Amino acid sequence: MFSGGLTNSLWVYEKYPDKKFVVNDFNSELTLLYSTLAKNVDEVIEEWFKCVVKWLSLTPEERKVYYYELRDIYCLEYEGKSDIYLSSLLLFMLQVNFNGMWKAYIKCNGRYSTPPGTCLQKQAFFDVNKIKNVASFLKKATIISGDFGAYEPQPGDWLYADPPYRDSIVLYQGGFTEDDQVRLCKYLVESGCKFGYSNKDIGDGFYSNNFPGCNIYDMTALYTAGRGTSTLDVKEVLVTNYT
Repeated sequence: MFSGGLTNSLWVYEKYPDKKFVVNDFNSELTLLYSTLAKNVDEVIEEWFKCVVKWLSLTPEERKVYYYELRDIYCLEYEGKSDIYLSSLLLFMLQVNFNGMWKAYIKCNGRYSTPPGTCLQKQAFFDVNKIKNVASFLKKATIISGDFGAYEPQPGDWLYADPPYRDSIVLYQGGFTEDDQVRLCKYLVESGCKFGYSNKDIGDGFYSNNFPGCNIYDMTALYTAGRGTSTLDVKEVLVTNYT
């Protein structure tokens, strides 16, 4: 329901490759990338590979300059550019940016604009087979972009929701308020489907209040900040309506 970087979707796909998948995210730039990969993976890879070749020929300092050149094209000069070209730029920048984060600055038209990362990648880092594997999943999936509530659950569906943290300081694209958090809980409970839900636990009883009769499992997650020099223990919950 909040597909993000597809990590959980791909994990389920590995275990149940014959199932039907629907992936949704409010971030239309991400879902455009996914749709374009599904339809035109070879063309995207061709443009992406040009970025890789250029990147590998540069020094780390030169790579930073090149990254910002690509970002300016993507953010400021995107009109008239093809979906294939823009998707290849986004795919490449997501691979080499700072910690895989998604930032969208106002000065960049609110489009993807995360700064570059270490700029130390070597040729082995750029594995075209990983892109093809993701594309093979996306070709099977139904890809939608919008509010989670727009999807009408079907009998036999399994739903998974990994919404923005309730106390997140990062603004989710389109915003995601506490009212949206409550609306999501109600949607899942009333869906009639089996579901899984994860979020951060801030100790206010929110999950027991909004998921009556469901299983609430305490989970401990270890998060790495910056470039791996510091860690933060986070308490999360996994909520299911089945054992």
